[in-house]
Amino acid sequence: MTFKDIHTHTQNYHSRHAMSKLLHSELLASGHSSGFYSFVKSLADCTSKAEEHGRVDAELKRLSDRMGHPDISSARMKDYMIRLIHVFMLGYDVSFGTIYAIMATQSGETALDRRVGYIAATLFLQKNHDLTIMLVNTLQRDLASQNHLDRCAALTSICYLDHAEMQDAVLEKVLQCMEYPKQIVRKKAAIALLCLYQRTPDLLPQLEPYFRQALLDKDHSVVFAALSIWKYIVSIVPDPGKYEDLVPVITHILNDTMEGRNYQRSFIYHGVPAPWAQVACLQILGTFLKHGVGSQQDIYKVVVVCLTQAEHQVDAAYAIILECIHVFNTIDALLLENLMEAEELSPFRVLDRFLDSGNHTLRYLGLSGLERIDLNLWSDDWLDGRQLSKILETSQTDMTIIYKTLAILDKLLVFKKNTHARLQYMQAMGASIQKAVANTQAEKAVHERLSRWYLDRVIRYPFFYENLHTRRLSPFAHAILNSFRKHFWKYRLSLASTDCHPCLGPFMQGPAGRVLR
Repeated sequence: MTFKDIHTHTQNYHSRHAMSKLLHSELLASGHSSGFYSFVKSLADCTSKAEEHGRVDAELKRLSDRMGHPDISSARMKDYMIRLIHVFMLGYDVSFGTIYAIMATQSGETALDRRVGYIAATLFLQKNHDLTIMLVNTLQRDLASQNHLDRCAALTSICYLDHAEMQDAVLEKVLQCMEYPKQIVRKKAAIALLCLYQRTPDLLPQLEPYFRQALLDKDHSVVFAALSIWKYIVSIVPDPGKYEDLVPVITHILNDTMEGRNYQRSFIYHGVPAPWAQVACLQILGTFLKHGVGSQQDIYKVVVVCLTQAEHQVDAAYAIILECIHVFNTIDALLLENLMEAEELSPFRVLDRFLDSGNHTLRYLGLSGLERIDLNLWSDDWLDGRQLSKILETSQTDMTIIYKTLAILDKLLVFKKNTHARLQYMQAMGASIQKAVANTQAEKAVHERLSRWYLDRVIRYPFFYENLHTRRLSPFAHAILNSFRKHFWKYRLSLASTDCHPCLGPFMQGPAGRVLR
């Protein structure tokens, strides 16, 4: 045995020992049986897939024998169900346990026992499974239970159980849950109705009053659930205009959320009140604007306020900022420009802090926002390429940033209609590309990608080659340039011809065609 083998064996021993200690402390503290602990520990100690397969098969055989006993207790059945769920999550077939899961939902002595049965049933029962119909009576019973935990378990299961004959049997009970005193039941009922609607879109006229009611609920969690529902509805209905009366409701919810008054601490994320709700409101308003629903001026004002508040916050606020930019982009460009001039401020300047950031994640966020903005609304330092050039030069080896920047540069190049402006732009880009290449000498992939982009743009616009004295970018680029000079007339012929199929380009362009494409 070599030293490497001894070292590997020692590492495996220590890792298994640490896992055993963790399992011993965590599992026993969780209240599970020692048998479940021993089973999970034995699987953690397996050194091969074959060994794990053998132990799982042996455990499934034992469970199959024990679960069939008529006098098994509810607590013991719950323990067996948890083992089956664990094995199922490892990818093994536990179909024999489906009927026992259904029985656990019906005969469990405690709410926890029945809940474990529901969890197992939703995992084991596939769409339109024949045994799903056996759960209908149990679902109806629990949906009418005085115990809110039973109602929650049944409502959650409805979201995952899909059977053609189940919907009509439970729909009325779910609608009644929308009036239940506890907010968690109303919230789960709203989501269950959404799942039923997704399976049967014809239900929308019947469910719409309940979805509207959820938007006006006194509890914030129910309102936030309703926002997700309406975000889905307005995105798929052919005519969102019929919901124009919801624009002031959504605007009011957004204003209320931004203020964050009387919110529970669990709704405040790093100082941002319910950021997921703010994003949902903005997405709904953006969809309305996209279809010409609502006043663009009024929505612009509330989104500016939202952006101003999020500008000085962190983490989840970044998602709000990006969504605000997206909403602005759905407003008519001429109207948006007039609104910005009237207020003498550009809300898009909030992206500067991200574009100038040394954090690549924040920089990518800034580029994503910049990409969404109409080029007619760009500031001068964005249009002349200075900001993008700086990003390109300092991105080092981050391929994601480089690709995103080059994609935006392409849009900017197409946007510049004037030949002289394009020439100046490409001259500036040539210097930036050289600096970027110099900063990434060790990364051949980045090096070649930058060189290929610049040279390909020179070839696409022949007048660049006549006016640019392209200096040596790299050995890779130099080889392409040499070939380019030899076959320049072929390039011009292929690119000047409107009848030339793109696939024929590499053949007409000679040896460098394969590389350039």
